[in-house]
Amino acid sequence: MNEHDEKIIGEEVTEPKEEATAEPSSEILPETNTEQNTEEKTDPTATPEPASNAPAPVAEVKEYWSFSEQVKADKATQKKKGCRGALAYAIIMTCLFAVCFALLAALLITGFGKDKNVVEVPTDGASLADLVDSVIDSVVTVVVAKDGGTGFGSGFVYTDDGYIITNYHVIENAKSIKVMCTDGRERPAELIDGDELSDVAVIRVLNLGLIPLAIGDSDTLRVGEDVIAIGTPVDTDYAGTVTKGIVSGVKRTVRVYESSGLLNKTMEMIQTDTTLNHGNSGGPLLNMRGEVVGINTMKYYASDAGDTLYFSIQINDAIAIADDIIEDGKYSGNKGSATQGVQLGIQGGTVYKGVETQVAVGVVITPEVDGVYISAVTEGYPAHGKIEANDIIVSFGGVKTETIEELRAELFKHKVGDTVTVEVWRNGEIISVDVTL
Repeated sequence: MNEHDEKIIGEEVTEPKEEATAEPSSEILPETNTEQNTEEKTDPTATPEPASNAPAPVAEVKEYWSFSEQVKADKATQKKKGCRGALAYAIIMTCLFAVCFALLAALLITGFGKDKNVVEVPTDGASLADLVDSVIDSVVTVVVAKDGGTGFGSGFVYTDDGYIITNYHVIENAKSIKVMCTDGRERPAELIDGDELSDVAVIRVLNLGLIPLAIGDSDTLRVGEDVIAIGTPVDTDYAGTVTKGIVSGVKRTVRVYESSGLLNKTMEMIQTDTTLNHGNSGGPLLNMRGEVVGINTMKYYASDAGDTLYFSIQINDAIAIADDIIEDGKYSGNKGSATQGVQLGIQGGTVYKGVETQVAVGVVITPEVDGVYISAVTEGYPAHGKIEANDIIVSFGGVKTETIEELRAELFKHKVGDTVTVEVWRNGEIISVDVTL
Protein backbone atom coordinates (compact mmCIF):
# COMPACT_ATOMS: atom_id res chain seq x y z
CA MET A 1 0.00 0.00 0.00
CA ASN A 2 1.56 3.36 -1.06
CA GLU A 3 1.23 6.83 0.34
CA HIS A 4 -1.76 7.61 -1.83
CA ASP A 5 -3.58 4.54 -0.61
CA GLU A 6 -3.00 5.46 2.97
CA LYS A 7 -4.40 8.92 2.32
CA ILE A 8 -7.71 7.92 0.79
CA ILE A 9 -8.48 4.71 2.57
CA GLY A 10 -10.39 6.56 5.23
CA GLU A 11 -12.85 8.21 2.79
CA GLU A 12 -16.14 6.32 2.66
CA VAL A 13 -17.95 6.16 -0.80
CA THR A 14 -21.63 6.68 -0.14
CA GLU A 15 -22.87 7.05 -3.75
CA PRO A 16 -21.59 5.47 -7.06
CA LYS A 17 -20.47 7.69 -9.95
CA GLU A 18 -22.70 7.80 -13.11
CA GLU A 19 -19.98 6.42 -15.44
CA ALA A 20 -19.37 3.37 -13.32
CA THR A 21 -20.89 0.14 -14.70
CA ALA A 22 -20.09 -1.94 -11.69
CA GLU A 23 -22.55 -2.52 -8.93
CA PRO A 24 -22.30 -0.27 -5.94
CA SER A 25 -19.97 -1.63 -3.35
CA SER A 26 -19.65 -0.94 0.34
CA GLU A 27 -15.89 -1.43 0.20
CA ILE A 28 -13.56 1.44 0.60
CA LEU A 29 -11.87 1.94 -2.74
CA PRO A 30 -9.24 4.18 -4.27
CA GLU A 31 -10.32 6.89 -6.66
CA THR A 32 -9.45 6.31 -10.39
CA ASN A 33 -9.35 8.44 -13.56
CA THR A 34 -12.75 8.07 -15.33
CA GLU A 35 -11.56 9.08 -18.83
CA GLN A 36 -8.67 6.61 -18.81
CA ASN A 37 -10.97 3.81 -17.84
CA THR A 38 -13.34 4.61 -20.77
CA GLU A 39 -10.60 4.49 -23.39
CA GLU A 40 -9.36 1.18 -22.10
CA LYS A 41 -12.84 -0.34 -22.52
CA THR A 42 -13.13 0.72 -26.25
CA ASP A 43 -10.09 -1.37 -27.24
CA PRO A 44 -10.94 -4.98 -26.59
CA THR A 45 -7.59 -6.19 -27.95
CA ALA A 46 -5.48 -4.12 -25.62
CA THR A 47 -3.85 -5.79 -22.77
CA PRO A 48 -4.98 -4.16 -19.53
CA GLU A 49 -2.21 -2.38 -17.63
CA PRO A 50 -2.40 -1.46 -14.04
CA ALA A 51 -3.29 2.18 -13.42
CA SER A 52 -0.40 4.51 -12.83
CA ASN A 53 -1.73 5.31 -9.39
CA ALA A 54 -2.35 1.78 -8.40
CA PRO A 55 -0.53 0.55 -5.32
CA ALA A 56 2.95 -0.71 -6.08
CA PRO A 57 3.95 -4.13 -4.97
CA VAL A 58 5.43 -4.13 -1.54
CA ALA A 59 8.50 -6.23 -1.07
CA GLU A 60 8.64 -8.39 1.96
CA VAL A 61 11.06 -6.88 4.53
CA LYS A 62 13.14 -9.27 6.51
CA GLU A 63 14.58 -8.12 9.87
CA TYR A 64 18.20 -9.00 10.74
CA TRP A 65 19.63 -8.85 14.31
CA SER A 66 22.85 -6.82 14.75
CA PHE A 67 25.05 -7.09 17.83
CA SER A 68 26.51 -3.57 17.44
CA GLU A 69 23.06 -2.04 17.03
CA GLN A 70 21.85 -3.93 20.10
CA VAL A 71 24.76 -2.54 22.11
CA LYS A 72 23.91 0.98 21.00
CA ALA A 73 20.28 0.45 21.94
CA ASP A 74 21.23 -0.92 25.35
CA LYS A 75 23.53 2.04 26.01
CA ALA A 76 20.80 4.49 25.05
CA THR A 77 18.38 2.75 27.40
CA GLN A 78 20.88 2.78 30.24
CA LYS A 79 21.61 6.46 29.61
CA LYS A 80 17.94 7.29 29.86
CA LYS A 81 17.66 5.28 33.07
CA GLY A 82 20.81 7.00 34.42
CA CYS A 83 19.39 10.46 33.69
CA ARG A 84 16.15 9.58 35.40
CA GLY A 85 18.10 8.17 38.38
CA ALA A 86 20.30 11.24 38.65
CA LEU A 87 17.26 13.50 38.53
CA ALA A 88 15.53 11.49 41.25
CA TYR A 89 18.70 11.56 43.37
CA ALA A 90 19.02 15.34 42.95
CA ILE A 91 15.39 15.85 43.99
CA ILE A 92 15.79 13.63 47.06
CA MET A 93 19.02 15.32 48.17
CA THR A 94 17.50 18.78 47.67
CA CYS A 95 14.55 17.83 49.86
CA LEU A 96 16.86 16.41 52.54
CA PHE A 97 19.03 19.55 52.48
CA ALA A 98 15.93 21.74 52.84
CA VAL A 99 14.72 19.71 55.83
CA CYS A 100 18.16 19.81 57.50
CA PHE A 101 18.45 23.55 56.92
CA ALA A 102 15.00 24.14 58.43
CA LEU A 103 15.88 22.05 61.49
CA LEU A 104 19.19 23.87 61.96
CA ALA A 105 17.48 27.25 61.68
CA ALA A 106 14.87 26.20 64.24
CA LEU A 107 17.57 25.02 66.66
CA LEU A 108 19.52 28.26 66.30
CA ILE A 109 16.41 30.37 66.83
CA THR A 110 15.47 28.45 69.96
CA GLY A 111 18.98 28.81 71.39
CA PHE A 112 20.38 25.35 70.79
CA GLY A 113 23.76 24.91 72.46
CA LYS A 114 25.09 25.86 75.84
CA ASP A 115 21.85 27.62 76.81
CA LYS A 116 19.60 24.67 75.97
CA ASN A 117 19.81 23.23 79.46
CA VAL A 118 18.67 26.13 81.60
CA VAL A 119 16.54 26.55 84.70
CA GLU A 120 12.84 26.12 83.96
CA VAL A 121 10.71 28.73 85.66
CA PRO A 122 7.05 27.98 86.51
CA THR A 123 4.62 30.32 84.75
CA ASP A 124 0.93 29.53 85.03
CA GLY A 125 -0.27 30.74 88.41
CA ALA A 126 3.28 30.78 89.79
CA SER A 127 4.13 33.08 92.68
CA LEU A 128 7.30 35.08 93.25
CA ALA A 129 8.33 32.42 95.77
CA ASP A 130 7.99 29.75 93.05
CA LEU A 131 10.22 31.79 90.75
CA VAL A 132 12.85 32.21 93.45
CA ASP A 133 12.77 28.49 94.27
CA SER A 134 13.51 27.66 90.64
CA VAL A 135 16.56 29.92 90.25
CA ILE A 136 18.20 30.35 93.65
CA ASP A 137 20.36 27.21 93.52
CA SER A 138 22.10 28.56 90.41
CA VAL A 139 23.34 31.62 92.34
CA VAL A 140 26.59 31.11 94.24
CA THR A 141 28.84 32.91 96.71
CA VAL A 142 32.34 33.67 95.40
CA VAL A 143 34.94 33.69 98.19
CA VAL A 144 38.35 35.16 97.40
CA ALA A 145 41.59 34.96 99.33
CA LYS A 146 43.70 38.11 98.90
CA ASP A 147 46.72 39.63 100.53
CA GLY A 148 45.56 40.93 103.88
CA GLY A 149 42.37 38.94 104.18
CA THR A 150 39.36 37.39 102.48
CA GLY A 151 36.69 38.99 100.35
CA PHE A 152 33.50 37.69 98.85
CA GLY A 153 30.83 38.48 96.32
CA SER A 154 28.21 36.70 94.25
CA GLY A 155 27.99 34.96 90.90
CA PHE A 156 25.66 32.85 88.79
CA VAL A 157 26.00 29.71 86.67
CA TYR A 158 26.19 30.53 82.97
CA THR A 159 26.86 27.13 81.34
CA ASP A 160 26.27 23.55 82.37
CA ASP A 161 29.99 22.80 82.10
CA GLY A 162 30.78 25.02 85.06
CA TYR A 163 31.39 28.55 83.79
CA ILE A 164 30.28 31.22 86.27
CA ILE A 165 29.96 34.98 85.70
CA THR A 166 30.79 37.53 88.38
CA ASN A 167 32.26 41.04 88.72
CA TYR A 168 35.90 41.69 88.00
CA HIS A 169 36.33 43.67 91.21
CA VAL A 170 35.16 40.61 93.18
CA ILE A 171 38.10 38.46 92.01
CA GLU A 172 40.68 41.20 91.45
CA ASN A 173 44.09 40.35 92.95
CA ALA A 174 42.81 36.95 94.10
CA LYS A 175 45.30 34.38 95.40
CA SER A 176 42.66 31.67 95.35
CA ILE A 177 38.94 31.43 94.64
CA LYS A 178 36.25 29.08 95.85
CA VAL A 179 32.52 28.83 95.28
CA MET A 180 29.91 28.16 97.95
CA CYS A 181 26.60 26.63 96.83
CA THR A 182 23.21 26.99 98.52
CA ASP A 183 23.35 23.31 99.54
CA GLY A 184 26.54 23.97 101.55
CA ARG A 185 29.04 22.54 99.08
CA GLU A 186 32.33 24.38 98.57
CA ARG A 187 34.36 23.92 95.40
CA PRO A 188 37.66 25.46 94.23
CA ALA A 189 37.29 27.74 91.20
CA GLU A 190 39.68 28.69 88.41
CA LEU A 191 39.86 32.25 87.14
CA ILE A 192 39.55 32.18 83.36
CA ASP A 193 39.83 35.92 82.70
CA GLY A 194 38.08 39.23 83.13
CA ASP A 195 37.87 42.84 82.00
CA GLU A 196 38.58 45.51 84.60
CA LEU A 197 37.04 48.29 82.51
CA SER A 198 33.67 46.55 82.05
CA ASP A 199 33.91 44.86 85.49
CA VAL A 200 33.03 41.38 84.16
CA ALA A 201 34.91 38.15 84.95
CA VAL A 202 34.49 34.44 84.29
CA ILE A 203 35.50 31.67 86.67
CA ARG A 204 35.01 27.92 86.32
CA VAL A 205 34.19 25.07 88.66
CA LEU A 206 34.44 21.50 87.33
CA ASN A 207 31.72 18.97 88.12
CA LEU A 208 29.57 21.59 89.81
CA GLY A 209 26.32 19.97 88.76
CA LEU A 210 24.23 23.15 88.75
CA ILE A 211 21.82 24.20 86.01
CA PRO A 212 22.56 27.49 84.21
CA LEU A 213 20.22 30.45 84.47
CA ALA A 214 18.39 31.59 81.36
CA ILE A 215 19.77 34.77 79.78
CA GLY A 216 17.39 37.61 78.93
CA ASP A 217 17.70 40.68 76.72
CA SER A 218 18.63 43.88 78.52
CA ASP A 219 17.86 45.93 75.41
CA THR A 220 14.14 45.17 75.85
CA LEU A 221 13.95 46.25 79.50
CA ARG A 222 11.27 48.81 80.30
CA VAL A 223 11.23 51.38 83.06
CA GLY A 224 8.85 50.15 85.73
CA GLU A 225 9.41 46.46 85.01
CA ASP A 226 9.63 44.25 88.10
CA VAL A 227 13.03 42.70 88.87
CA ILE A 228 14.68 40.77 91.68
CA ALA A 229 18.27 40.56 92.87
CA ILE A 230 19.85 37.49 94.47
CA GLY A 231 23.21 37.44 96.19
CA THR A 232 25.24 37.37 99.39
CA PRO A 233 25.16 40.79 101.07
CA VAL A 234 27.18 41.83 104.13
CA ASP A 235 28.23 38.34 105.22
CA THR A 236 28.34 34.81 103.83
CA ASP A 237 25.76 33.86 106.44
CA TYR A 238 23.25 35.83 104.34
CA ALA A 239 23.84 33.93 101.12
CA GLY A 240 20.76 33.65 98.94
CA THR A 241 19.26 36.98 100.00
CA VAL A 242 16.49 38.12 97.65
CA THR A 243 15.39 41.74 97.15
CA LYS A 244 12.69 43.02 94.81
CA GLY A 245 12.20 46.30 92.99
CA ILE A 246 11.66 47.87 89.61
CA VAL A 247 13.77 49.11 86.75
CA SER A 248 14.25 52.81 87.47
CA GLY A 249 16.19 53.64 84.31
CA VAL A 250 17.87 51.97 81.34
CA LYS A 251 21.14 52.75 79.58
CA ARG A 252 22.17 55.18 82.29
CA THR A 253 25.59 56.82 81.86
CA VAL A 254 27.43 56.26 85.15
CA ARG A 255 30.80 57.86 85.88
CA VAL A 256 33.04 55.93 88.24
CA TYR A 257 35.64 57.95 90.14
CA GLU A 258 38.80 56.88 91.88
CA SER A 259 39.26 57.51 95.59
CA SER A 260 41.34 60.56 94.65
CA GLY A 261 38.34 62.03 92.88
CA LEU A 262 39.67 61.42 89.37
CA LEU A 263 37.31 59.96 86.80
CA ASN A 264 38.17 56.33 86.16
CA LYS A 265 35.62 55.21 83.56
CA THR A 266 32.16 55.70 82.13
CA MET A 267 29.67 52.82 82.03
CA GLU A 268 26.22 52.30 80.52
CA MET A 269 24.10 50.58 83.16
CA ILE A 270 20.65 49.62 84.42
CA GLN A 271 19.34 51.72 87.30
CA THR A 272 17.08 50.00 89.81
CA ASP A 273 15.61 50.58 93.25
CA THR A 274 16.29 46.94 94.16
CA THR A 275 18.39 47.08 97.33
CA LEU A 276 22.01 46.05 96.83
CA ASN A 277 24.71 45.85 99.49
CA HIS A 278 28.35 44.87 99.73
CA GLY A 279 28.54 41.25 98.61
CA ASN A 280 25.71 41.50 96.08
CA SER A 281 28.33 42.36 93.46
CA GLY A 282 28.40 39.79 90.67
CA GLY A 283 24.96 38.38 91.45
CA PRO A 284 22.11 38.30 88.92
CA LEU A 285 19.34 40.84 88.35
CA LEU A 286 16.39 38.81 87.03
CA ASN A 287 13.08 39.63 85.40
CA MET A 288 9.82 37.90 86.32
CA ARG A 289 10.52 35.13 83.77
CA GLY A 290 13.62 34.12 85.69
CA GLU A 291 15.97 35.47 83.01
CA VAL A 292 19.18 37.30 83.90
CA VAL A 293 18.98 40.87 82.59
CA GLY A 294 21.86 42.40 84.56
CA ILE A 295 24.80 41.87 86.91
CA ASN A 296 24.45 43.72 90.20
CA THR A 297 27.53 45.91 90.56
CA MET A 298 27.37 49.11 92.55
CA LYS A 299 25.42 51.57 94.62
CA TYR A 300 25.80 55.30 94.40
CA TYR A 301 25.31 57.58 97.35
CA ALA A 302 23.33 60.44 95.85
CA SER A 303 23.42 62.63 98.96
CA ASP A 304 24.68 62.82 102.50
CA ALA A 305 21.14 62.13 103.64
CA GLY A 306 21.53 58.50 102.60
CA ASP A 307 19.75 58.59 99.25
CA THR A 308 21.13 55.69 97.23
CA LEU A 309 20.90 54.59 93.61
CA TYR A 310 21.63 51.02 92.54
CA PHE A 311 23.18 49.96 89.25
CA SER A 312 23.64 46.72 87.30
CA ILE A 313 25.69 45.92 84.23
CA GLN A 314 23.54 45.24 81.17
CA ILE A 315 23.53 41.50 80.52
CA ASN A 316 23.99 41.98 76.76
CA ASP A 317 27.31 43.68 77.43
CA ALA A 318 28.35 41.07 80.00
CA ILE A 319 27.52 38.07 77.80
CA ALA A 320 29.52 39.46 74.87
CA ILE A 321 32.55 39.65 77.17
CA ALA A 322 31.92 36.27 78.84
CA ASP A 323 31.52 34.47 75.49
CA ASP A 324 34.77 36.00 74.27
CA ILE A 325 36.58 34.82 77.39
CA ILE A 326 35.14 31.30 77.23
CA GLU A 327 35.91 30.91 73.52
CA ASP A 328 39.51 32.12 73.63
CA GLY A 329 40.44 31.59 77.28
CA LYS A 330 41.14 35.30 77.59
CA TYR A 331 39.45 38.61 76.89
CA SER A 332 40.30 40.19 73.55
CA GLY A 333 38.85 43.61 74.46
CA ASN A 334 36.27 46.18 73.40
CA LYS A 335 33.13 44.06 73.78
CA GLY A 336 31.13 46.03 76.35
CA SER A 337 29.83 49.60 76.52
CA ALA A 338 32.24 50.81 79.24
CA THR A 339 34.84 53.37 78.18
CA GLN A 340 37.95 54.68 79.82
CA GLY A 341 37.12 57.99 81.45
CA VAL A 342 38.68 61.10 80.01
CA GLN A 343 40.86 62.63 82.69
CA LEU A 344 43.03 65.64 83.29
CA GLY A 345 44.64 64.41 86.50
CA ILE A 346 44.02 67.53 88.55
CA GLN A 347 42.67 68.34 92.00
CA GLY A 348 41.10 71.65 92.88
CA GLY A 349 37.90 73.63 93.26
CA THR A 350 35.96 76.74 92.25
CA VAL A 351 37.25 80.20 93.14
CA TYR A 352 35.73 83.61 92.52
CA LYS A 353 37.43 86.85 91.55
CA GLY A 354 38.16 89.09 94.57
CA VAL A 355 36.85 86.53 97.11
CA GLU A 356 39.30 85.24 99.71
CA THR A 357 39.41 81.45 99.54
CA GLN A 358 41.30 78.92 101.63
CA VAL A 359 42.86 76.55 99.12
CA ALA A 360 44.97 74.54 101.58
CA VAL A 361 45.68 74.37 105.28
CA GLY A 362 46.91 77.83 106.20
CA VAL A 363 46.83 79.00 102.57
CA VAL A 364 44.36 81.73 101.59
CA ILE A 365 44.26 83.45 98.20
CA THR A 366 42.29 86.28 96.62
CA PRO A 367 42.05 85.30 92.93
CA GLU A 368 42.00 87.87 90.17
CA VAL A 369 39.75 85.72 87.92
CA ASP A 370 36.81 83.32 88.17
CA GLY A 371 37.75 79.71 87.47
CA VAL A 372 38.99 76.39 88.81
CA TYR A 373 41.96 76.62 91.16
CA ILE A 374 44.46 73.74 90.80
CA SER A 375 45.81 72.49 94.11
CA ALA A 376 47.69 69.47 92.70
CA VAL A 377 48.48 67.67 89.43
CA THR A 378 48.85 63.87 89.41
CA GLU A 379 51.89 62.46 87.69
CA GLY A 380 51.18 60.21 84.73
CA TYR A 381 47.94 61.99 83.75
CA PRO A 382 47.38 64.33 80.76
CA ALA A 383 47.64 67.60 82.74
CA HIS A 384 51.05 66.70 84.18
CA GLY A 385 53.72 68.94 82.68
CA LYS A 386 51.09 71.18 81.08
CA ILE A 387 49.11 72.56 84.01
CA GLU A 388 50.73 73.49 87.31
CA ALA A 389 49.64 73.77 90.92
CA ASN A 390 48.25 77.27 91.70
CA ASP A 391 47.04 77.71 88.11
CA ILE A 392 43.41 78.75 87.64
CA ILE A 393 41.66 77.17 84.62
CA VAL A 394 39.41 79.78 82.97
CA SER A 395 38.45 77.98 79.74
CA PHE A 396 38.51 74.48 78.26
CA GLY A 397 38.33 73.86 74.53
CA GLY A 398 37.35 77.48 73.90
CA VAL A 399 34.47 77.41 76.43
CA LYS A 400 34.57 79.45 79.65
CA THR A 401 34.74 77.24 82.73
CA GLU A 402 34.21 79.44 85.79
CA THR A 403 33.24 76.52 88.07
CA ILE A 404 34.47 72.95 88.50
CA GLU A 405 31.04 71.67 87.38
CA GLU A 406 31.39 73.56 84.10
CA LEU A 407 34.90 72.18 83.65
CA ARG A 408 33.71 68.61 84.17
CA ALA A 409 30.82 69.13 81.74
CA GLU A 410 33.20 70.24 79.01
CA LEU A 411 35.71 67.49 79.78
CA PHE A 412 33.03 64.78 79.42
CA LYS A 413 32.20 66.01 75.93
CA HIS A 414 35.57 64.70 74.77
CA LYS A 415 37.07 61.25 74.43
CA VAL A 416 40.43 59.71 75.11
CA GLY A 417 42.94 60.86 72.51
CA ASP A 418 41.44 64.31 71.91
CA THR A 419 43.79 67.29 72.13
CA VAL A 420 42.18 70.28 73.85
CA THR A 421 43.40 73.86 74.34
CA VAL A 422 43.21 74.92 77.99
CA GLU A 423 43.57 78.53 79.14
CA VAL A 424 44.95 79.13 82.64
CA TRP A 425 45.70 82.19 84.73
CA ARG A 426 49.30 81.94 85.89
CA ASN A 427 51.48 84.60 87.53
CA GLY A 428 49.16 87.42 86.55
CA GLU A 429 48.54 86.48 82.92
CA ILE A 430 46.44 84.12 80.78
CA ILE A 431 48.42 81.46 78.91
CA SER A 432 47.27 78.62 76.63
CA VAL A 433 48.42 74.99 76.78
CA ASP A 434 47.45 72.00 74.61
CA VAL A 435 46.52 68.86 76.56
CA THR A 436 46.03 65.42 74.98
CA LEU A 437 43.41 63.51 76.98
